[in-house]
Amino acid sequence: MSQSSTTSLNSSFQSTEISTEFVEWLTNEKADAERHQRRIFKATLMIAFAIVLFLLKEQSEWVAGLLNLDAYAAG
Repeated sequence: MSQSSTTSLNSSFQSTEISTEFVEWLTNEKADAERHQRRIFKATLMIAFAIVLFLLKEQSEWVAGLLNLDAYAAG
């Protein structure tokens, strides 16, 4: 219901009613949001990589057993 009212509000705007400053500001905000999302994604990947490295270092026997690598180490 709110979507239909939003659609009707958006369709009522004419392109001349939106200032160029607002369009420029909105474009800059979108670019900032995309950069922020990329930074969050990179940070999440770095944390996941650090967790994997920690597990490999601290729990190497468990990881080797999980991957069935203990047979290769014995032979």
